[in-house]
Amino acid sequence: MRHSEVKRDGTPKVCPGANLSLYIDSMKKKAGDFLAEIAAAEREFKTAEHLALHLPPSPNQGVQGAPKTR
Repeated sequence: MRHSEVKRDGTPKVCPGANLSLYIDSMKKKAGDFLAEIAAAEREFKTAEHLALHLPPSPNQGVQGAPKTR
């Protein structure tokens, strides 16, 4: 919360700087964008993990998934 949003005795307090609100809004947007990117990456990872678990074994893999040796 900004200082101007905090009330004591029913009166809003004065914000400590004219540019602070703009900075806070910018940081909130950047944080929100970053969290959205993380959520999208997590969804993409879970989808890839799900697909990988359901793929048939590769012809180059042995019985337990180890590469075949000659």
